[in-house]
Amino acid sequence: MLIKAVKNYNLISFTLFLFSIFTIGAFYSCKEKARDITKTEIVKQPEEINATAEDVIKSTLEEIAENSKALPDSFRIKNALVLQDIYSDNLYAPLWSSNGTFNRNGDSLFSLIGHSKEYGLFPEDYYYSRLAGVRMQLSDTSKAVKLNASLWAYSDLLLSSAFVQIVKDLKIGRLLPDSVVSKDSTLTSAFFGEQLKSFQQRKDSVFERLEPKDSGYLKLRLALDSFLKKAKFKNYTFVSTEDSTRIPALVLKRISEEDSTVSFVETPDSFEVVAAVKRYQKKNEIKPDGKLGAALIDRLNNSDKEKFIRITINLDRYKLLPAMPEQYIFVNIPSFYLRLMQDDTLVLKSRVVVGKPTTRTPIITSAINNMITY
Repeated sequence: MLIKAVKNYNLISFTLFLFSIFTIGAFYSCKEKARDITKTEIVKQPEEINATAEDVIKSTLEEIAENSKALPDSFRIKNALVLQDIYSDNLYAPLWSSNGTFNRNGDSLFSLIGHSKEYGLFPEDYYYSRLAGVRMQLSDTSKAVKLNASLWAYSDLLLSSAFVQIVKDLKIGRLLPDSVVSKDSTLTSAFFGEQLKSFQQRKDSVFERLEPKDSGYLKLRLALDSFLKKAKFKNYTFVSTEDSTRIPALVLKRISEEDSTVSFVETPDSFEVVAAVKRYQKKNEIKPDGKLGAALIDRLNNSDKEKFIRITINLDRYKLLPAMPEQYIFVNIPSFYLRLMQDDTLVLKSRVVVGKPTTRTPIITSAINNMITY
């Protein structure tokens, strides 16, 4: 009996030993099979791209989940946790391309990102330059690039991350994202997955449905369309007033960027600056006094790019508003007036006094219990 027990013990020990070896081997085998998105993965045929890209996508999302800083900055993506759920539901298959060709959805989304200013968004927030560069690379017919499954996986992850971010920015905006997201229980992975399915099924107005339906928001969107048709998004020099000794040179440089007949010098004399300012004032139908006043500097700094930023901020403010009750008061601080609305009908419009730039009227959304009128 003792000998039999020893034999059984040795058999169990040997079995456990083999199981341990098998487990360790399987673990390291999985580690070896993990694909690195930063490494080139060339396949032999276009039909093999999807399978390898699936492995790259899965390995990349798992690596981000374990250590988001493990990848180089150029390979990092936003919304990784949401993407993990979305890709998991799709068995990690590429969503925007198939076997070395971008599908209609991939082309449509890239085009939409390029025209995202029409929604009050910034293309660079959605990897536009990176995606344009990757698409340019993948248009190369050489096998070293065209059959690089890692590059196809990378483009897919960028597009998916951009899609999720666009949905988020259209629904809740970008102001105070942490506090808003924490209060919005609809922003789940399932919600983003539903939006993706709608987009893939080519349903109309997928993004428009996410935007506010407030009349003020819709009017601002229409104004944005008109603005974009004539806007010039050139980067102009910002005239800072922190160092008064630098103002003349900055003003001259700013005017020279808009008027090729004005020459810029680092240390201009007062006559050059006055002449340039007068020329600018005449061109813009302003009294040509040649003075470097606050009004002139504000006008120079009020470029189309700055105007667009203000428009986008106000669009996002509408996205923060709760569903309006039947009766509410809306105060437009910059325009110095309020509107009393009843069932979407204007009942009263009145001018109001607001704070100075140094003591600004706060932006709040609140219930009114009492009101004192004068």
